[in-house]
Amino acid sequence: MDICFLSEGIFDGLMEFELHPWDIAGALAVLLEAGGAYSLSNGFDSPTDVVASNSLIQDWLLGMVNKNVGVDYEIPCKR
Repeated sequence: MDICFLSEGIFDGLMEFELHPWDIAGALAVLLEAGGAYSLSNGFDSPTDVVASNSLIQDWLLGMVNKNVGVDYEIPCKR
């Protein structure tokens, strides 16, 4: 649900941990259609962490997450 709120513009960015593909696939499709971006820690393998944003702050957000959490994320997915 948070990813859909992000798509609507309520949030600018978010990070969620240990989600399964069936938890996020639909919401990520909505996010991409709205112009957002996301990165996954393990692709669509279970479980995966998600860093998502309005795409304007995706690079900055990934930098902050990598610096403070130390998790390496895939190349961001943008539309």
